[in-house]
Amino acid sequence: MTPNPHISILSAAPTTGDSIFVGILLASGVGLITFVLLRKLFKRRKREHLEYETPQEKIERITSQGMPRDRIETLMVEAQELTRVCAAQIESKAAVLESLIAIADDRIARLEEVDANPSSAAPGNPAITPERNRPPPATTPTDPLTRKVYELADSGSESLQIARELDEQVGKVDLILALRAH
Repeated sequence: MTPNPHISILSAAPTTGDSIFVGILLASGVGLITFVLLRKLFKRRKREHLEYETPQEKIERITSQGMPRDRIETLMVEAQELTRVCAAQIESKAAVLESLIAIADDRIARLEEVDANPSSAAPGNPAITPERNRPPPATTPTDPLTRKVYELADSGSESLQIARELDEQVGKVDLILALRAH
């Protein structure tokens, strides 16, 4: 029988010097693992402590790292200018809407008058002349979009077709056509 080399190694008892070496090696391995784990734990706690800031500390950190003052002032000026432009547009649109409402009120009053007094509904009465039969205004618009809308409307196109052809909103085309009558 041939002796098995694995069995002979396992069956050999360690000597005293070997057992001390193994013990030291095992103790240093456990110490190293403990050191690494404790180091990670302390780093994590330190990072969590740094992440928690009071609001005042956050404000101070942001202002110390923030944009230069002139850049902030430039942004504020741009925001104010944009606000002025938007307010002017809103005011102009409100004025147009108010004039359209006044025109609608006038037409309602005329229709109520015709309804109350049918004898005034004579064909030659200018108070009830349909808007379609009105001649176009004498002045030509200076805006190219308005001119194109008027041309397409005069050729018989509806507002939806005009909006699609010009790649504009239907409401904008309707507003241009509504303002044409006045």
